[in-house]
Amino acid sequence: MDEDDDPLDLRQNSSLLQELEIDLEQIGTCIAWMFTAPWRQLFSRPTVGAHPIHRATNVDFWGPCFCVTTYGTVLWFCNVRDVPWIYIIWTLGGIFNHLTARVWFNTSTLLLHLAILGYSISPLIPMALLIALARPPLWAASCIEFAALLWAAFAAHLSYRLVCRPTGSSTQPKPRVPLLTPPIVLMQMYFISVLPVRELF
Repeated sequence: MDEDDDPLDLRQNSSLLQELEIDLEQIGTCIAWMFTAPWRQLFSRPTVGAHPIHRATNVDFWGPCFCVTTYGTVLWFCNVRDVPWIYIIWTLGGIFNHLTARVWFNTSTLLLHLAILGYSISPLIPMALLIALARPPLWAASCIEFAALLWAAFAAHLSYRLVCRPTGSSTQPKPRVPLLTPPIVLMQMYFISVLPVRELF
């Protein structure tokens, strides 16, 4: 067999990733940022610095979709029937934030909001696994849900603050990130609410 015909050839796999515009290093960096940045922001000064998503220059779709799909897979293993709604709420949240932010954020794109909201789901995945596998008492599960909600919402809010901040132009409108906080929290609350915590006990 010719070596070039090997379907497991690393060169072919690398070419496929390039064709699909999948940057595994970028995806890993964004997920790690969502996990660690809120804690670094709370317990260290100065702030966490630059965000790995730089507006429209390196925004990807596959990373956020991977996070949403992984969370949906966890819910599927917990026998949740509302998994398709995860994608609908994620998309509607991105559309709503895009329409809200485009008034004062000139480089706002739907893909940017889908990326931030999708990556912000990352902290929910280990929390959901912990609840599904450990089955803690109801009060402990509720505390885990609340902590996951704060973690994910703060990660998304911090992402918007860093990505939407002005680039030095005095004519650019001041970011109004607090306007995006209610839809962020509502989206995370829905994702948390579909966890079958009450059915596990």
